[in-house]
Amino acid sequence: MKSFILTLIVLASTVSVFALTPKGENVKKKAAETYVATKEYTIEQKNEFVTELKSELAELDKDIDKMKTKASAKKDESSKEIKFQVETLEKKRADLNLKIDRLSSATKSAWAELRAGVQSAFKEIKTSVNKATEKFNEEK
Repeated sequence: MKSFILTLIVLASTVSVFALTPKGENVKKKAAETYVATKEYTIEQKNEFVTELKSELAELDKDIDKMKTKASAKKDESSKEIKFQVETLEKKRADLNLKIDRLSSATKSAWAELRAGVQSAFKEIKTSVNKATEKFNEEK
């Protein structure tokens, strides 16, 4: 991000220096094209990230659903704990969904910051699902 900002500053300086010459028009045009290309690349990155994340979440949802089904089949005390863990995971999942929605509609400048938060939340829920699955499998 810092290198992108630095590039824009250098580019803006170059444009202002050459703006008074006939070649300055070419520089302005190139600068505008570079800006558009950078913006399109960022949007493409964001869309790819969201698509990949949703795919991975679909897999986690399957794991949560399996735990829910197995917990409802059990009639002992462990099923209460598993149900509680599933409810907690579903709440985390709902929160993550909100973050993904914000990320999907984020501006170019806000996307990097939001991406870090979404990645952190995803990592947390993935770890929680894995721990819950392991614990559930140990209780068999």
